[in-house]
Amino acid sequence: MLPRYLFIFILMSINLLSAQTDWTQGKIFEQKNFIENKGQFDFDKIPNGESILFVAKIDGVKYYFTKAGYTIERKEKVKKSEKELQEIEEKIVSAKSEIEKEKEKENKYKIVEKFHELKFANSNSKVEIIAENKVSSFYTYSDLKSKDKKATIKANAFSRLIYKNLYPNTDVVFEFPKDSTGIKYSIYLHPGADVEKVKLFFPGNPNFNLINNNIEVSSEFGKIIDHQPVSFTADNRSFVKSKFKITENQIGFEIEKTNTNKTIIIDPWTVTPNFSGGNDAYDIDFDNTGNVYVYGGTVGGPFALLKYSTAGSLIWSFSPNLSSTYYGDFAVDRNSNNIYIVEGFNYSTGAQVIKIKLLICFRHVKK
Repeated sequence: MLPRYLFIFILMSINLLSAQTDWTQGKIFEQKNFIENKGQFDFDKIPNGESILFVAKIDGVKYYFTKAGYTIERKEKVKKSEKELQEIEEKIVSAKSEIEKEKEKENKYKIVEKFHELKFANSNSKVEIIAENKVSSFYTYSDLKSKDKKATIKANAFSRLIYKNLYPNTDVVFEFPKDSTGIKYSIYLHPGADVEKVKLFFPGNPNFNLINNNIEVSSEFGKIIDHQPVSFTADNRSFVKSKFKITENQIGFEIEKTNTNKTIIIDPWTVTPNFSGGNDAYDIDFDNTGNVYVYGGTVGGPFALLKYSTAGSLIWSFSPNLSSTYYGDFAVDRNSNNIYIVEGFNYSTGAQVIKIKLLICFRHVKK
């Protein structure tokens, strides 16, 4: 007689009896979602020291969202100045061991952080930020605040971010276009809203130009373009004429007079430079159920481990707390269900190893 309940051993609730299908994923290390900050980004520093609420990583740059707008960060590995290099050469000559000499050679390069900010002028400091459309995958991080540094932070991600009442009767919605680069922000002017109050500016980049009805900004890491807005009514999507308006280093909007009892959507689209080197997969492995694991990320780190189902869906991402900018490796132990991530070259502390214990889930299937 068959048992009333059949216990099926699974990992992360993946059915072992499901069929294997072929699939392909591109730009797998892009985090084209708004990841909530549960403490994992508290150590990231942005201009003005604002509190980071959500983070996204696409096109080789990282977006930090705060109550006042967003900041784009680009990390670059550059060679030190001639003066700095001369000091390193002197240390190499005086070094007593080969290890010390190699360590000083690696110090010839440094990581430089470059930023571009978009802020809303005179906006509501008590704006309500609402995350919508929760995605099925989740993101995990080493918890640097835990006593033993072994705890993990789990964060959810969303595909839509709403700044509710950023101005009176005015909402701003952020989304990432699926089939193009950059970010899209839509301004919802509800009945009673005053478009004259909506103002954007770029701290650190006061010089920008209006070219062919587009805003072009020269940032530290390349040209950023705000494309001419396409505006329409929310109910029947009737076209509404609109354009950018520049006043005293701030960007506003002009729209044609229309029915003030209707919600009007102003829909610009910002394009940032697309950098290579942000989607390097260094190694791949699998477990006994057919799930696929990929480790890699941005050149020089930070690195991430991704888990994909047999159908090619991202299940989770884990970002380890490793200080080395050198890639090490990882491996899945298919007997114990453990994953080991090995740090690359690290003279200061020695290479570290992180052990991840995969959770084993059981599911009841009624017979």
